[in-house]
Amino acid sequence: MKKIYYYLLILSIAIVSCSLAWTLIVGYTTTIDFLLKISNQQSNHDKVFALMTLSKFYGAQTVALFLILALTLLFIKRDTCYTISITVFKYINDTLRRLLSDFFHSLGPIVVFIPLATCIYCAFVIPVSYDEAYTYLSFTTKTPLTSALYYPLPNNHVLHSIITNFTHYIPFLSDLVCLRISNIFITFLMWMICFSFWKKFYSEKFSLILTGISSMLFMSVYYSYMSRGYELVGLFFVVSLYCTYQLLQNTSEKRYWIILSISSVLGFYTMPSYLYAFLTLHACLLVGRSPLVRSQKSEVRSQKSEVRSQKSEVRSQKSSFFSTIAIVAVIYTPIILVNGLKAIVGNVYVQPIPRLVLIEKLPSFFSETLQTIFGIHWWFIAPLLAISLLYAVYKKDSFHIKTISIFIATPFLLLIVHSVIPFPRTFYYYSIIIVFLCLYPAKEFVNRFSNWTILSCVLVLQVLLLVNFTNEIKEYENYSISSHQISSQIIGDKSFFINSEQFDIFFRFELQTSGYKTIVPKVVFPPVKMSSDSMNSYDYVVIDNKYDMSQNRKPIFTNRITNVYSSNYLSIR
Repeated sequence: MKKIYYYLLILSIAIVSCSLAWTLIVGYTTTIDFLLKISNQQSNHDKVFALMTLSKFYGAQTVALFLILALTLLFIKRDTCYTISITVFKYINDTLRRLLSDFFHSLGPIVVFIPLATCIYCAFVIPVSYDEAYTYLSFTTKTPLTSALYYPLPNNHVLHSIITNFTHYIPFLSDLVCLRISNIFITFLMWMICFSFWKKFYSEKFSLILTGISSMLFMSVYYSYMSRGYELVGLFFVVSLYCTYQLLQNTSEKRYWIILSISSVLGFYTMPSYLYAFLTLHACLLVGRSPLVRSQKSEVRSQKSEVRSQKSEVRSQKSSFFSTIAIVAVIYTPIILVNGLKAIVGNVYVQPIPRLVLIEKLPSFFSETLQTIFGIHWWFIAPLLAISLLYAVYKKDSFHIKTISIFIATPFLLLIVHSVIPFPRTFYYYSIIIVFLCLYPAKEFVNRFSNWTILSCVLVLQVLLLVNFTNEIKEYENYSISSHQISSQIIGDKSFFINSEQFDIFFRFELQTSGYKTIVPKVVFPPVKMSSDSMNSYDYVVIDNKYDMSQNRKPIFTNRITNVYSSNYLSIR
């Protein structure tokens, strides 16, 4: 194994060095043309050259030079790096084995059965969403190189897009299921870790309740099958939360700092908004130094030893924090070179607003977020959060006072500092802990009942939450479902004119996945006000309602957003 590591480093240095030398020899134009060819993006020739300017090309060469130096340093320090890598790998392997064994020798499989079955059913049945269709058209059907370099919108959840580049080729499954299938496995892994995590630090009975309810919240079910990066963020948050709890008990374990950094880097590489989760957990580490369980040895340590230990812990946290930021900066460098820094730090759909205005909007934003996560009115949730904090204060539970306070306060503080109001789904990862925040006062009370009594109650709640999801999803995905119904009626070897804000993405997905890859609709974007009355040269004309000025034609299909006209149906209204 050590020899493989040795030769892998040499091979990496050789590949990067040869690539850099080749670009220096052949120059800018030939290099970009070659990249276009291997990524099958010749049709975007002008667009790519506009993105990857000559100055950015020189920047990429500079980055390659620094990469060679970094790999050389790793080669020099290969024995130390190898030892650390093997230690972490063995720990992760042993931990996964232990988690699987512990999970399947408990009531865990029963409590995640309904969430997992719902996830699989939805993956096969619910029509494609807008962001999924965009991911498929822009990244999944391209190459990993495109996913790793092209960042036109925050829709590109980079790590997830790269995963779909490979799952796209799974045989015997539809394109939509191939797009979603990775999330099915991620969902199972996330809730398995959650169950084991809560069981380890609290009790199996409490874990049954927390995992059972958390996994069936509206947003948990929604992103369990939806081909987006939020489930990956949830997984990496769970791993990071586990490491945080371990470090608050035993900060001498360096492996937890390493795993925390790795999971944070992967979370960032999925989407930049992981910054909120990252800062929240580091706030817990910084403030919540009171361990859950102290050994007798730790209680008799001298004050001098305690101070020395705390300084060591702070140094370890600084090292983990800044190394994570540094690695994230490196892995995002290719995207920044091609798309510019603004593509990462800015979001055209989430613009900064004055802080006084933001503070006024925060209560409504978080009430909407709670309602979106749970799928029920926030009035039922907010009082439980307050009661939980008051209960921790009453019990003089220092650790949970700090933890609960941080999880409640940090989102408010981060948004005030950032001065933006993001989408509620940005805090999706809170679905993993929000049930804990609500039910913390009941953690001792539930131990009075048997496991099977607790499980029976949880299964009933899961069924009720499933009914709630079924009712809510029809409204939440109304446009996607309507677009799919319209597409299934008009799709074929025909001509199409589309003047719509979103329908063209849905329809192009349907064309691609139904075998009509050569059909290219005429698309007007951004949409303009127009009439279909005299448009007889297209088999179908699709216009959003708010842009439709037609007077004499009657649509053959319509929903709350879109009208569809056919050249074979020209009757007067």
